[in-house]
Order: sequence, then structure tokens, then C-alpha cells
Amino acid sequence: MKILHITTDDMGGAGLCCLRIHQSLLEQGIESKVVTLCNTQNVKEEYEYGRLQNFFSKLFSKLLRIFGLTITERNQVMKLCGQNGATYSLPCSSIDLSSCKWIEWADVVHLHWVNNYLDYSSFFKKVEKPIVWTLHDENFFFGVAHYSNTVIADNPLEIKYSKIKQDILYRVKKLSVVLLSEYFYNKFKNHSLLKGRHVKVINNAIDVNKFKPIDMKDARKRLGLSPDDILIGFTASIITDKRKGLDVLRQTVEKLANPRLKILAIGSNPEQASYPNVISIGAQKGSEAISVALSAANFFAMPSYQEAFAQSPMEAMACGLPVVVFPVSGTSELVNESNGVICDDFTLEALKKGIETVMNRNYAPETIRQYVINRFSPETIISDYIDIYKESLDTDC
Repeated sequence: MKILHITTDDMGGAGLCCLRIHQSLLEQGIESKVVTLCNTQNVKEEYEYGRLQNFFSKLFSKLLRIFGLTITERNQVMKLCGQNGATYSLPCSSIDLSSCKWIEWADVVHLHWVNNYLDYSSFFKKVEKPIVWTLHDENFFFGVAHYSNTVIADNPLEIKYSKIKQDILYRVKKLSVVLLSEYFYNKFKNHSLLKGRHVKVINNAIDVNKFKPIDMKDARKRLGLSPDDILIGFTASIITDKRKGLDVLRQTVEKLANPRLKILAIGSNPEQASYPNVISIGAQKGSEAISVALSAANFFAMPSYQEAFAQSPMEAMACGLPVVVFPVSGTSELVNESNGVICDDFTLEALKKGIETVMNRNYAPETIRQYVINRFSPETIISDYIDIYKESLDTDC
């Protein structure tokens, strides 16, 4: 059984999820390869495809943006992103992934987050092999929007590409869909695009051999942090991303009025934003560095407004931290009284109550970590993916 994974990039939640599945398959002795637009991780059997072509195809739109012109659909979508503080993308690309040599090699093609990389029209017309698609957000169901609460129903691009995508996807015969949580499944289980499909819920995996506890004193010493502060861990690819909720978290800390309470913000800070009670340590490269940063915290908070599955709390819990989370997708399947608190609402007051609850409870770090090991280790998750690959091939490989 030969599995080809396709992902736009190998960073971020979706990219790292793809690599975890790929590496777990290799460890099981199953042939697996990854094709990505930009290879930054350089793991075994990972290949770059279409990077130069992508650069030149974007150059024209970039030149137009310099002069303030949005006449291309790409620039119109980028304008939408800026205006709404949300993600939008087109289901088209100058890259013809169907021509990649590894497509012919594969028995099953596993799609991950492929926006701005996979061209629906050419790919699904030419590729007739079984396809498994893990949905890392809701874009599969919409035109250019990535979440239901950011859909602009009367937007011409949303209308146009919603119809185009549906017309294309309805004709794809060998397509199995993976949803990351029961919440996600229940939201879309009756959607016409899933009708007659093989649909399965498979949670993200967490590599518990790489994400693991470090002694808090040692972790704080490495990062130059005070041993006396009460630190709330917070992670995001870009910490100022409004969807991730740093604003509401820091407002909550201000309202709690505890001079020792501070936010340890882990992630890129391109604008060099500085806030009271926020210690920004930048992006931490690699799971060991992230584990050190998380282990420096007393507990972890995810006041996020949108998630496909709560990956960052899993990493924190693998390091033994209790978590406080907003009630987004995946949290109901992850968090319980023994490892944290799910807030009642997406508000400052609800977050304040959640933080106070966690600070007043006693948690056992070993129990928190063991829960993650038992439920979300790659060995547990990969067996579900192997099953769906076999089912898509209709064979007992």
C-alpha cells in the first residue's frame, strides 16, 4: 500500500499533522511520501513540487497590489482577508499536481490542507485514484471562505466558486472524507457534499515522544523567565491573529488584577507588538523548544474563536499542563475536569471564570499526560487511517 500525502506547506497545525501521519506510516513499514509547495522540515520521503511555478504565477498579482489594483481574483481574495481578518482562498492554482510523478506511484492520495496549491479543475479531472481528504477547516463546504461564520453570502467570488467546487466534487467518485472531531461531523453530516461518501471522524495525533514535560525551573532558566510569575501558556502561528484570542486573554488578565499573573506568548510576532502582562518569546522551532516553552507555564489557555481540532491544548497537555479553552470544535472531546476547563461562552467573563477555576484546582500532570498518550498517540490514530486507506482501496492490503 503506497500513500501520497499532499499539503500546501509542512508547517502549522495541518502541515505538522500531515507529517505525523506520514512518519507513523513509515514506522509501520507502509510506503508513504509527502508532496508540499515548500519543504522546510526535510523529513524522510518529503518532496517539494511547484514552488518556482507558484512564485512566478503570483508575481503579476503582487505587482498589481503595489499600485493598489485588485483586478485579479487573487488580489480580491487577499483584500477580503485583510478587510475581515479571516482566511479566504481560491480553489484554483497554476500548479498541476496531477502531473507530479508521485501521483502515478501512489495507491491512495491523501489530501490535507491544500488551499492555494491544489487546482480543483485539473486535479479531480485527471486523478482517478482513491482519495482520502482530511478536512482541517470548513473550506471544503464553501466557495472561498474557510469557516461558516466568515462566509459572505452575496460576495461574487463566494457564489462563483461555491458552485464550481460543488460541480467538481459531486463528480469525484473515489473520495473518503475525514473530519477531525465529532463536533465538526455533527455540523456537516447532512451536507450534500458528504452524501453517499465514506466519512470518518479521526482526531489529530500528538507525538508524545517529542512533546513532553521539562522541569519548570529548568525551563524558565533556559528562557530567562522569573521563577515567581504565574504564567499562562498561549500559542499561535502569529500571536496577533484575532481568531486566536490574545486580546481577550490579556484583557482577562488585567481584570484578574494579579501582579504575578502573566501570559507567555509562543509564536511569531511580526509586528513586534508589545502588551502589558504579555511575555512574547517568538516562534519556537521544533517540538523540543515548544515543550520547554510550554513547561515554563503553570497552565495553558486557548481562547480561540475558530479551530478544526484543538491541537495546541493537546501539546500543552502532553507536557502535563491543565488547560482553559473556549468551546470550539474538538474541545468537548479533549477536555474534562481532570485536565482543565471548557469555558461556558466566548466572552471575557467566561474566560475569567475558567482561569479562576483552573487556578483553584489541583491537577496531576502525570494523569493529564497519560490521558493524551492513551487517546491521541500516533500509534492509536494511525490505525484508523490505515483502516480508511484499506476501505478506500476495498482490499485487505
